[in-house]
Amino acid sequence: MNDHRALYKDITDAFGPSGFESEAASVARRYLKNAADEIESDNLGGLIARKKGRDSSVKVLLLAHLDECGFMVKSIDKNGYIRVLPLGGWNPPVALGQRVRIRSRKGDLIGIFGAKPPHEMTEDEKKKTLSLDDMWIDAGVTEDFNPAKECGVRLGDPVAPWGEYQATANPKIDLARNWDNRVGCAALIRVFQELQSITPPCDVYGAFTVQEEVGLRGAGVSAWMCDPSLAIALDVSLGRDTPCDSDSSDAKLGGGACLLIYDTSMIPHLGFRDALAAAAEANSIKHHFTFLKGGYDTGAAHRHKTGVPSAVIGIPSRYIHGFGSMVHHGDIDDVVSLTMAFIQTADASAVEAIRRPRG
Repeated sequence: MNDHRALYKDITDAFGPSGFESEAASVARRYLKNAADEIESDNLGGLIARKKGRDSSVKVLLLAHLDECGFMVKSIDKNGYIRVLPLGGWNPPVALGQRVRIRSRKGDLIGIFGAKPPHEMTEDEKKKTLSLDDMWIDAGVTEDFNPAKECGVRLGDPVAPWGEYQATANPKIDLARNWDNRVGCAALIRVFQELQSITPPCDVYGAFTVQEEVGLRGAGVSAWMCDPSLAIALDVSLGRDTPCDSDSSDAKLGGGACLLIYDTSMIPHLGFRDALAAAAEANSIKHHFTFLKGGYDTGAAHRHKTGVPSAVIGIPSRYIHGFGSMVHHGDIDDVVSLTMAFIQTADASAVEAIRRPRG
């Protein structure tokens, strides 16, 4: 296993639904220990790493959220069947029959989402789309064993999809339950590892944020802590290369770094978006443009103080917000390369040119 695959496995195997990111934060801190000049934690559980540059008045903030979509225990019946609240944007039917890991005060236990068998459903029930209220988690209930009681499960305990990092038959594509957004975290760690050997023109801050999936909550704290000149979210984008998509889309695995033109939380700063595109073209980095009917950490960061010019560099991913997703190694490489190419040009004059109003 090469160094990058070791990083990818460590960061994706870490438990960390929204609000419960401490294990993932510990993995990030371990990898950053020798790569960052400073590392500090915020009061919500996020991390901010700093690489000092030649001009500390120019600050580029890179954001990647630690949290994965998950669930929270909301009720336990007398037998030990568990019902949950969603943490993040789920399409509930994808959960049926899937394994999960519940983290209690006594440790972890594995369960599975169950529901009424189709053999016993009425015709009206079969037509209904399953909701989380129609499902429960079974961690091994029997008449003489209540797993929730025996294993110390309480209301408010976190639940995450179960699954480990895994290579696929295609050596360029890997599977993990939570590439959203551990792939952005991995890319950000790699950027800091590459920054070790240079002194950039600006200070670079790497924020590993929390609670993005439930409302971009940690990113606002990160922006307040470092007061950036510019901000970039490193996160997943949608791979539109499956049977339900158009064959003509450039947004595909292997399509390179993705530059966002629109999401529902922010229209990226045009000058910044164009500067990133120019950096990609100047350095022959594969890239494409896309949009998202969702939001990124920059949706919170760009509103800091008088406004922070912000952009998103995405890694195309398939099947996010489910129990397994896929990314392409080459796309991660392209995102790291583009981020580094931009950082190495981000001096005061370049930042001023980006921020200058466009006529």
